[in-house]
Amino acid sequence: MSSQIDLRSVTHADAVRAMAPGFRSHEIRFLRDTIGSDGTLFRAGTKIYLQAAAKSLTPGTVQIGQQMDSNAAYTVVRYRMVEDGEETFLIDQLNQIFKLGGKDYSDSYQL
Repeated sequence: MSSQIDLRSVTHADAVRAMAPGFRSHEIRFLRDTIGSDGTLFRAGTKIYLQAAAKSLTPGTVQIGQQMDSNAAYTVVRYRMVEDGEETFLIDQLNQIFKLGGKDYSDSYQL
């Protein structure tokens, strides 16, 4: 699995922080509109937790009056999604864990 974070520009400090060796944790939070089984519309609070190691850094291009459009890519070894306080998805390659909708499939599927 992989993840990419888009950056407007890259400074020396950003590059060092983004590409430092070792695993780092990323947390993504957002709300999304969801339709319930009864047809009602509600907002679901979602959190995604990633454990990842730096893979590559693309510094972007330099053009007058333009953003650099840089990005940092990561190799993801753990991905966990929680929606409205309930864990909906977990895959952990290092610990050989695979859970979907609260059910553990780790014994059925070897990662």
